[in-house]
Amino acid sequence: MAKETQIKLTKTRYRLGCLGVTIYGEFSNLDYLISSDVFEHTPPPVDMPFANCRKMLRKGGILILSVPVASEYVEHFPELNSFKVFETKSGYVLANATAAGKLQIHQGLRFHGGPGSTLEMRIFSEEKVVRLLADNGFGQVLKIEASHPEYGILPIKGLSTIWVAIRE
Repeated sequence: MAKETQIKLTKTRYRLGCLGVTIYGEFSNLDYLISSDVFEHTPPPVDMPFANCRKMLRKGGILILSVPVASEYVEHFPELNSFKVFETKSGYVLANATAAGKLQIHQGLRFHGGPGSTLEMRIFSEEKVVRLLADNGFGQVLKIEASHPEYGILPIKGLSTIWVAIRE
């Protein structure tokens, strides 16, 4: 029988925030952090939300993370630098000025939540998630593969994968 660990949660608050930007202050030294289907929407660099989570958690703090995964990691806009999304007659486009000053126009954008809503920047692979967690100071990493409805965990094959990682 698996050993169960109970965690007493005190002073728990629910806050919305963007992990793709530098944020600290009142968000540092957290016991746990939950990010549900956010990291695929943050602008590059891809490791920034992982690094920010590490900075926000105390040593031994727990990150509960879900991201959609596929067999291969794909960064849709690898040279993204200074960009804007526009609606045109034929759909949405992303205009980007690379760091070298080259103008790029991307069509066929993928949004989650409907057209023009939340732009998909990348698709993760399982290997990429594990590597990014390790590279950003998370030791124990567990992929949740079984359903645990009593805890609200209902993984659905083909959608997001849930990870639990402990900050070193």
